[in-house]
Amino acid sequence: MNKEEGEKLPIYKEMERRNNDTFEKSCQRCKEEDEDWIHIWNCKKNNPSIYELIDEVIEIQIKEMEAEN
Repeated sequence: MNKEEGEKLPIYKEMERRNNDTFEKSCQRCKEEDEDWIHIWNCKKNNPSIYELIDEVIEIQIKEMEAEN
């Protein structure tokens, strides 16, 4: 491994470039779209969804703030 390779994070696109025959572009969950960081969070097969996670964190923070007062 040279210095340039050592400085790169092995993100999916880089892994795909290095091992093109090993990786599939399509999402492993839904098989409908190419898998990238945006799709990983927005995939309809996610359980829980990103929106459910955001709602849960907001609820927790509200409860913590109410408990402090």
